[in-house]
Amino acid sequence: MLEKEPDKKLSVIKVSATSRHTVTAMVIQDAVKMGMPTEVQTIGASACNQGIKSIALTRRLLEEKDIHIGCVPHFVKIEVDGQERTAVRFSVVRAKLESKVDESEDSILKISAMSRATAVAGALTKAIKKNKIAVVQSLGSSATYQAVKGLALGAEYLKKDGIEIVSFPIFRDFDLDGMQRTAVRFIVANTDSVVKDFSSGNE
Repeated sequence: MLEKEPDKKLSVIKVSATSRHTVTAMVIQDAVKMGMPTEVQTIGASACNQGIKSIALTRRLLEEKDIHIGCVPHFVKIEVDGQERTAVRFSVVRAKLESKVDESEDSILKISAMSRATAVAGALTKAIKKNKIAVVQSLGSSATYQAVKGLALGAEYLKKDGIEIVSFPIFRDFDLDGMQRTAVRFIVANTDSVVKDFSSGNE
């Protein structure tokens, strides 16, 4: 199981639609290297997209130092200007995939801006229960937002069955109608089966 360190103060990094993911990635990287429990908070599709890009970039930067992280998206209620809003927070956890992942086209759950988060959650839940791992891909901020909401809902569904998951966001380049595009791909894994826990201790 992935556990947070209760004796250290939680660092909440708030990301907006105008945040630069390169800058946010450096902030996340510093918090992880200091061993601080860290969450990235976003509200809305554009902010969520920037948050995920930040975590994906942080993963790439830290892997060069042999530090491995994933994230666990979840919903939180917060107050903004006197109104209750639902934010998506990503708990950053120290974890590493232990097995090679099948990223062939027919194994990928491709999410669009029109995908329903509940449908994404259902497909994810089915894949995790069957294979203990799933690959989810999105292109664009609206599609990524639906994917992330699906991951958060899926995590809630699976937790009721005693299954915890962690997501590893990565960038993948591909050709679309002769143009190179960059998608966000989430490798989602059952923590008990394919993920080693690196949650405690500093580098």
